[in-house]
Amino acid sequence: MSVDLSGAVTNLALKEWSGVVEALLAGRPLVLLRKGGIAEKGFAISKEPFWLFPTWSHQQEQGLREEAKGFVKTSPVGNEVILSGWAQPLAVWNVINPDLLESLKDWHLLKHESVEKRFHYRHPGLTVLAVEAFKLDVPKEIVANPAWEGCHSWVCLDRPESLAGGKSCLNSAECDGMLQALEVILGKPGEFALG
Repeated sequence: MSVDLSGAVTNLALKEWSGVVEALLAGRPLVLLRKGGIAEKGFAISKEPFWLFPTWSHQQEQGLREEAKGFVKTSPVGNEVILSGWAQPLAVWNVINPDLLESLKDWHLLKHESVEKRFHYRHPGLTVLAVEAFKLDVPKEIVANPAWEGCHSWVCLDRPESLAGGKSCLNSAECDGMLQALEVILGKPGEFALG
């Protein structure tokens, strides 16, 4: 898909397992399966682009599928965060039927047990977010802020960072194909909660 964000900046970043971030930036058409962190009441998403903020917490214990292991990098040493890309939200669904979860297996890298656990955490349901990922030519290294630690979905970077230099990891046909396949499984997408 064509997104013109020349001159655009954002300080909004979504924390996601590093293996999922790397797979998105390698051109895998994937959805993000979200519930919201422990300190959050749920997961809300706007149509605005956001940084893909790689995390390593729980990804090994809770489980990425075997096929994702090639995307997992080691955690960086020190207090730097490397932002290698960002994402543009394309569509969002709120799934409340657990029977649909198995049909999504080709569109994510999580083990079935991990998806089930997320779905049933607090109350049944899961947000399915289709995104177009953009990989930077030159990754950005930023100093980590202690406020970003903990189990929450979103962080605000200390300053807005330019989205310039990001190249789409999918072509238009791949984006369209992903959205069409997801609509067959999940129906018409919902509305974005913010913005």
